[in-house]
Amino acid sequence: MRVLLVFLIASLAACGVKNGREAQTIVAQYLDAERAGRYDEAWSLLAPTDRAVHPLEAYRADHERAGPLWLEIAKRTRFQLDDARPGPEDSVLIVPVTATRPDPKAVEGMLPGVSGDAIARSADPAALIRSQVARVLDTREIPVSAESLLYAVRLLEDGGMVVWLGLDRQFTAMTYVQRAREAQARGDLDGAEASWRKVLGVPPDPAGVVGMLANEATRWLRTREATAEVVTADPVD
Repeated sequence: MRVLLVFLIASLAACGVKNGREAQTIVAQYLDAERAGRYDEAWSLLAPTDRAVHPLEAYRADHERAGPLWLEIAKRTRFQLDDARPGPEDSVLIVPVTATRPDPKAVEGMLPGVSGDAIARSADPAALIRSQVARVLDTREIPVSAESLLYAVRLLEDGGMVVWLGLDRQFTAMTYVQRAREAQARGDLDGAEASWRKVLGVPPDPAGVVGMLANEATRWLRTREATAEVVTADPVD
């Protein structure tokens, strides 16, 4: 019996290691595709819930809106992936990532000025700026900046794995926040309160966006409660 128990524990540990390595692999694939601008490939690695609320064209447009400076810096970003660890939910693993990139502010400060005439004459102004950014990155010594990131991987029922951004939860929470702010602008404090409370009911996402919005909701609700207490308090003789 003891031998069997030891075997089972070892098997479970080996399964965890295997899943952890596979989680690292899919995160690495996602980051590599995103960095290289292969947005179709990167999007295909996302969880079905992410893809359902953020179609490929919107995903691609979001990245391209980052601008020529960031797109060129992204190509030179390096990632270090640490061991995967259990996530906040069943079937979720978290892969810590350290992203090291040329410091954007330093690069921007080293860029030569681009005249308005040059931009007007260029058939592709964004490509012109990217070429200048690339020239600076290739010929100058640029300080680097590092950022710690967390990527979630969800295990599917069929044994596959996907990168899980939690966009459905983020978008839901942001929708409630927008409604709350619009209600505030109209002076509808009861409507604003109802929307802020809905924010608190959205499950957390891996990146912590929902958590930040929930903190904003909590602050607003506490302020309203405090204001209500002051208004309803008995007057002091």
